[in-house]
Amino acid sequence: LSDGDSFYSGIEGPLTAQMTRRHVYLASYGRADMGSIPRGVGAPPPPGTHSPRGKLMCIKVRLLDDTIAVFHLGHKALGQTLMDEVCRHLNLLERDYFGLVFVDCTGLQCWLEMEKPILRQIANTRADAKFYLILKFYIPNPVDLEEEYTRYLFTLQIRRDLSSGELICSEATSALLAAYIVQSDCGDFSEDDYPDARYLSHSRFVPNQSYDFQELVRNNHRRLIGMSPGESDLALLEVARRCEFYGIKLHPAKDVEGADASLAAFHGGIKVYHQHHCVSTFSWAKVRKLSFKRKKLLVKLHPDASQFYKETIEFFFETRNECKTFWKKCVEQHAFFRCATSDQPRKDTKLFSSGSSFRYRGRTHKELIDYVREHHKRREPFTRPLRSATVHQSNYCSSYVSGYVSDPGTARSLPPLRDQSGTLDARISRKNRSTRTVSVADRCTSDVEAGPSHYDMTRSSIAESDYARIQRKKIIVPGVNSTFATGSLSKSLPGGNHSLIRSVSSDSGEETFGKSAAASETSLAPKKSSESLASRPLPDLPKRREEGDDLPLPPLPLPPLSFPPLSLPPLSLPPPIAPTLITSESFDYSFTPDKTTHVIRDFLMNERTAERDLRIIASAHSSLRGVSGCRPVDETLALFTELHSLAVLSLKELEEIVEPWRGFSSLPSLLLRTSHNSLGLYDRLIDQLPVLLSALDQCTVSQPAFAAQIRKFESSEECYLTLNWLIVRAISRLTYWPSLLASLIEAILSSGNEDEGALSAARICLDKVPSFVDRTLRTRLSLYSFVTLLQAEADLHLSATLTHPHRRLIRVGRVERGTRRGLVSRLFLLFNDCLLIASRFHPEDESTSFRVNLTLPLKGMLFEDGDSYSITNRPSDSITLYHQENCVAFVSNSREEWLGGIGEAVKAAVKTRAELPPVHIEERGEEEKNGEEKRATKSPVENSCSIPRKMSAIEMCWHRNCAIRYEDWINMATTFKSGYMLRKLRNSQGWQKLWIVLANFSLFFFKTHTETVPLASLPLLEYSVCIPTLQDDMQHEHVFKLVFSTHTYFFRAENHHNMMGWIESIRLCSLNRRPFDAITALALHL
Repeated sequence: LSDGDSFYSGIEGPLTAQMTRRHVYLASYGRADMGSIPRGVGAPPPPGTHSPRGKLMCIKVRLLDDTIAVFHLGHKALGQTLMDEVCRHLNLLERDYFGLVFVDCTGLQCWLEMEKPILRQIANTRADAKFYLILKFYIPNPVDLEEEYTRYLFTLQIRRDLSSGELICSEATSALLAAYIVQSDCGDFSEDDYPDARYLSHSRFVPNQSYDFQELVRNNHRRLIGMSPGESDLALLEVARRCEFYGIKLHPAKDVEGADASLAAFHGGIKVYHQHHCVSTFSWAKVRKLSFKRKKLLVKLHPDASQFYKETIEFFFETRNECKTFWKKCVEQHAFFRCATSDQPRKDTKLFSSGSSFRYRGRTHKELIDYVREHHKRREPFTRPLRSATVHQSNYCSSYVSGYVSDPGTARSLPPLRDQSGTLDARISRKNRSTRTVSVADRCTSDVEAGPSHYDMTRSSIAESDYARIQRKKIIVPGVNSTFATGSLSKSLPGGNHSLIRSVSSDSGEETFGKSAAASETSLAPKKSSESLASRPLPDLPKRREEGDDLPLPPLPLPPLSFPPLSLPPLSLPPPIAPTLITSESFDYSFTPDKTTHVIRDFLMNERTAERDLRIIASAHSSLRGVSGCRPVDETLALFTELHSLAVLSLKELEEIVEPWRGFSSLPSLLLRTSHNSLGLYDRLIDQLPVLLSALDQCTVSQPAFAAQIRKFESSEECYLTLNWLIVRAISRLTYWPSLLASLIEAILSSGNEDEGALSAARICLDKVPSFVDRTLRTRLSLYSFVTLLQAEADLHLSATLTHPHRRLIRVGRVERGTRRGLVSRLFLLFNDCLLIASRFHPEDESTSFRVNLTLPLKGMLFEDGDSYSITNRPSDSITLYHQENCVAFVSNSREEWLGGIGEAVKAAVKTRAELPPVHIEERGEEEKNGEEKRATKSPVENSCSIPRKMSAIEMCWHRNCAIRYEDWINMATTFKSGYMLRKLRNSQGWQKLWIVLANFSLFFFKTHTETVPLASLPLLEYSVCIPTLQDDMQHEHVFKLVFSTHTYFFRAENHHNMMGWIESIRLCSLNRRPFDAITALALHL
């Protein structure tokens, strides 16, 4: 393909990467040198065998568990042949996530290309070629992995990334990840066996591991009692995927200004980092073309709504090979995650090539998921190797003939518990273990026979219960809440719009990925005495067992710990969870008809709230019509009125389908009609909204009558949000539609009786709605930022001062500033060009008002972590800012976040070339002098503006003494959750059924969904979500509580799906960034 015919374009060359970076990356793979293998062992067969010497080459592959597999392949073998042999050796089904790399003669890491011969790719032609099996595609949702063995390999890669320092995260997150690793390797924590953190000293979790870090890991390990190895792996992947550097491999480069930058290609696009801080992200939907020319990488973007030209971003690499390496990585990431099918190789009839012929030829993510689901049931069970600190290491020859070369450097691993018979999934299946051993030995390409019992001596195996699929009866277990008593290994939080959805467009070839995986069943086996188990042989495990059968648990013959126990004081744990019933059913989030019903009912609840918001905006149009005299305002609000008419009709049909529940077969056609009629209006609305919001702001400033009418409307009981935020919620309505559409398609496909009409309608709608959401994302983000600036102006009583296309509110919160009178409360507003310091005035008013006292530009600002002049008398908790003659010292509860935010904002302000207009504030003395006179001479129109306003998010920050980031406003604008729940206060006895709406960082309570006036509201800032304990005496299921200071509220959901959705949504909007307590974390399997 020519340079102009493809999304990708480039010039041919070897696939290499940055040497310095790759040396660090491969350091974790070099703990056991493959060169230490004797020359004669593993060499090609001697003369006289079937294959003559010289026709075979010996290839050694280091696997993710530090073992080495040796293969003999022909000298003309392709890379695909070696990859097939490795996957056959591992019995790996989900193989396309992984790849093989080698190090060339210059020390650079190169990916093995599947379509080319191996000898043409390796730089040196030595007889022993060494490769490394590593993870190539980091999927955004680990629940998409069908097989537990693949999840186990993923966790091995995460361990390497964490220990090598590539997975950059906080110390608390690193300790939590390490605790999951220890739980998977050692099992449950025991105070007698692990009296201190010395049992972790033999394992390396992070580059600079200290004893304090090991204590954190030990404390987290104590909280994971009862978690099986499979659950630990899934929890590890779930935590790792939330890290910013999950799957991020940095490639050094320079931007057009010559500044150092690091590029990374991931599933969502290309990220640009400056000193490990992400400064920009180019999503694949915005990239029009990607090409390179010598050392220059060209990223051509689609034109934005505010642009009339196609922007091109340039980056420069140190060498041409590094540039093409990164370009190839982008090609593979885009093809794997975004395309529905991969490009098939075709014969090129051109004599001369005008660009690179590199294309991704493997399976795409969608093709791989479909393939695995078809072949998953035929697989043999995965047996997990048991890690031991003193496992006997046999000689090299014995290790080699079994197909593995054990790493002497990894012999000292985590010591296991002496007895794991009481933990989940701690069952040994000798039959499965021996079967797995024979298959592994047979797949080794060595001609030496494998010893029949060597694998049993070197590797212990634990058969996972989720593959045994043993049914169990209902049992009573004290200390576990039935609400969270789940045995599923595939868990997701059905928070509606929080889940990313996998959607395939056959026309565009683009794909969006989401959570859809078949969860595995787990079983809880009763304890057996070791005497009875030792007196009789272990029976074989059948594939299916009848209900009530017991699986015996043999004791593990493990050596004792190598250090004496220490005497420690008794451990004080939090109160246990209320004793309730554990049922045999697991909360499986694959799309069954019942769970699809829950998703559809959530969709109905959200649509009722969306219709309410549109109705309020339509009433605003009727009250403001003709008042402003501004034509754009009337025309845009008229579009909302038209949208409300369509929403009323669609909601009526939706209630006729859902309330009596006539099935979901007629729902796709309704959604298709609604989207077809509404998408055009939404496109026009988003195009006109910048003009509408600007016109509303100008009319409010210049026309007192219009301002009074707006204030009167927003102060009405029916309007529970300001008009601007109602408009923001209205244009974000379609963001939660893809989750419903994806679940509908899954339900139709899994029902057996496929309705072609409903399926085609759902697929067409799934093609239209996500593309609209992606297309309007950047415009909506700009509107969100503009509305936050308008809200800040309203709270600070500024007019047309803060709103600027390039200004953005980064952080706002309450702090304690040091003055001569001591510490006084101030409101800090951090923008990308300045810092505003405001104070509260007129406290006798019903609404909180703020006045700007000081403006500090970020350019030229210096900041200090501490208080050198002892202004606050708390130097360890203070931050000091210096700008010209101003010196500001303050104390905050979130000091680290303020320090990081100010530091990043100052660095960005220094590098930017745009000069924003300064913020002008009125002189304080003059305002105080004329304040009483102004209030006495107010006109009736102006007096109407004194009606108390709805509490804004900035006012909530002041009252709750916390801070809000710009990202929190974005999350709040795109979070939709509403429905019926039962509420109970801490001291009350009865439950009250209420219709609850989550908006503006608050919960609004209505008597029913038809009521127009809320009964009350509950600001969620600083509220923590947890589950009831034994002291709460809660005997109901699906209950969670909100706690802040002395305030406690209990909420009871209808089902587990609804409860988990509310917990995730409230957790996102409460801005309580403290981790869950131990009981809640264990119950939620976090």
